[in-house]
Amino acid sequence: MPFPGKAPAQAVDYILIGTLATRAAVAAQFRTAPIGTIYISAVANGGTGRMYIKVTESGGASGTAADWKKFTLETND
Repeated sequence: MPFPGKAPAQAVDYILIGTLATRAAVAAQFRTAPIGTIYISAVANGGTGRMYIKVTESGGASGTAADWKKFTLETND
């Protein structure tokens, strides 16, 4: 939702949420997702949360793990 009185700079096509734990699993599940799609994972087996973004179409319609980039947050807290 944009700030009051402000138009969004650009809409995000997809934000997906699930429990997939690897880039390969995300690529297999969402082969045709457009570049810019964000996948947020809440891993069910006690692992840590993950976030992936689709950054390329190198795999075409078949999709590959290389199409997705895993983002991590490093903190010193």
